[in-house]
Amino acid sequence: MSENVGEIAMVRELFPDSADYASVYDEAGLLTPKTILAHAVHLSEAERKLVERRKAKVSHCPASNTALTSGCARVRELWDAGITVGLGTDVSGGYSASVLEAARQAIM
Repeated sequence: MSENVGEIAMVRELFPDSADYASVYDEAGLLTPKTILAHAVHLSEAERKLVERRKAKVSHCPASNTALTSGCARVRELWDAGITVGLGTDVSGGYSASVLEAARQAIM
């Protein structure tokens, strides 16, 4: 979710009646305590609040975000919003399945 600005624009175009990207998931019943959202690089404050209310989680994939030049997830803002954040290895966009490499990238 919200990995890059082009993706967000496409979701806005496909779902013009939804307030934002997170609302599309919510309206489909997909934001639950069992939901893990990959990336969340460009979540708005309203989206962070919605994700927290639904107790969904985020998988931060720094190597993928760097490789695709998607931006850097604002992990501190996610934590401050009460969202659980884990570390992910998105090898479809990244270059390594190593959690150690993901930790190195997260530090940078």
